[in-house]
Amino acid sequence: MSARPQRKSAVDAIAKIREVLEWESCTESSEAFKAAAARMEDEFRSAKRRRTALAHSMLTTPTKADSEDDAESESDAESESDADSSSAEDSSEQSSSDMYSDPGSGEEDDADDGAAPLGSPV
Repeated sequence: MSARPQRKSAVDAIAKIREVLEWESCTESSEAFKAAAARMEDEFRSAKRRRTALAHSMLTTPTKADSEDDAESESDAESESDADSSSAEDSSEQSSSDMYSDPGSGEEDDADDGAAPLGSPV
């Protein structure tokens, strides 16, 4: 009986399993472990340098977007102030128009809705 040739994916999977088993069985004093630890330490140091450089550049260099944000926040504050004063004017105009409305114009509720007038005994 002839053996069927193995597929490349099966050969690769077997090789990967062997590598994992070798890694799991190595000690901390082995060359493979020390090499992996050194690569990890190098990556940690370079990542720390990148974070430090990025943080330093963000703290010391104002960007165009920062100055645009400042201008927007100032115009937003002015717009909110204008909106607050106009809404206060609108509400005062509305309350004064309600106070002087004609009782026969139909703007008020019907007085004969079955409810007792305010202040009268029930």
